[in-house]
Amino acid sequence: MTSDPRPTTTVTNDQGVTFHARLIRTGDRYGLADKLTNDRGPMVELFDAEADPAKFGPLGQFVSRYYVDTFNETAEDGRGIALDGAVPRWTITAANVAEVAAWLASLDTPAPIIGATVAPDKLNAVMEFDHVVTVNEDGTVSDGPAGVYAPDLLDHEVSDPTRWAPFGNYTSQQGGGWLMHNCESIGGQMARDILAEPGTYVAVVAYWSPDENDDHADEEGAIPEGWAVFRLIEPAPIGAVEIDSTEAGEPDAGDLIDDMLDSVKLAMTSAGIDGEMVADVVATVASYAERRYL
Repeated sequence: MTSDPRPTTTVTNDQGVTFHARLIRTGDRYGLADKLTNDRGPMVELFDAEADPAKFGPLGQFVSRYYVDTFNETAEDGRGIALDGAVPRWTITAANVAEVAAWLASLDTPAPIIGATVAPDKLNAVMEFDHVVTVNEDGTVSDGPAGVYAPDLLDHEVSDPTRWAPFGNYTSQQGGGWLMHNCESIGGQMARDILAEPGTYVAVVAYWSPDENDDHADEEGAIPEGWAVFRLIEPAPIGAVEIDSTEAGEPDAGDLIDDMLDSVKLAMTSAGIDGEMVADVVATVASYAERRYL
């Protein structure tokens, strides 16, 4: 019988309860009887080490599982985690979270070099939030073009719809769509599709306008919840084109807007976005362009 190749460590909370933490890398087996394969980002599992190993296995009773990125964000915030709200003893402190995060970092491989070929399971490490990257024709990934910056995403609306289109329909949450849950990461089919389609991409955090009594807003008053990947629409936005020329034979603003809308529709359709979403975005872009240029 071979030993389990998935690394583990232990932490003990302030109630004296010991937990095993186990790293599940992309491609590792996990779940009940290891019947599942992780085709997304790395995860960390927590087990109650004091539970009967004869009943639950050598690590004890499974309690909870988190994506490593989410776990690391919690460590950066200096927070603990209630692993199961119904079981008070199943809580790890901020010190426990920091200890596990440091352990995970010690196991991590260096991030891939920008400008080199990137494997799908490493793309999440490259596409940090607001970091614009370009997938080149030869399959390599590099920093995005100079002067191209990440858009803002507030209340499900992107700040510059003439330049950025939401990429794909990859969330596993109920209802689907392009808005991803905090527990998801750039991996699996999403990563493979990004790497297979040359273009410029960026991952951004989704923000929401708070209610009057909401105390979860950030320092700018918005609530971060979820994220999305956007793809730069080509060709260049209409703002880069002279549309007010009166020279004979040159197209007017209306013609240029029509051409731009065709480009938006083509880019989104090529990205595999469903027809209803394409229609919504095209309508939004058209309204924006008409207000600004006509």
